Amino acid sequence: MLTNASCTLYMAVGKDRYQRFTAEAVHWEDTRAANVNKTGSTAVDSIAVYIPFSSLSSSALPGKASGRDYIIRGIVEDDPEMVPIREIVSGHEAFTISSIKKCDYGSPFMQHWEVGAK
Repeated sequence: MLTNASCTLYMAVGKDRYQRFTAEAVHWEDTRAANVNKTGSTAVDSIAVYIPFSSLSSSALPGKASGRDYIIRGIVEDDPEMVPIREIVSGHEAFTISSIKKCDYGSPFMQHWEVGAK
């Protein structure tokens, strides 16, 4: 897998707790777009991140997104135990994770996570 970025994930654990994960080598694809209609335009930006198991273990992420999980391009050192998640999200270009797919088939070199975000 060709990698072009690193990322930080903040995954919701319980009601007000978050767990931070970092991945050094990921493939990050972002699409910046807008829907234009009679009433104006709406942003429809989307992010697809492919994280090899060599960067983030196959057991690290949950099987589905909670709707309160975030991904940020680059390594963020903010600990969610010390800094409120709203400050972390507002201080960086954070995207809400909408899908998580575990691709654990085929060669170990091809196994990865697929994370979709908006």
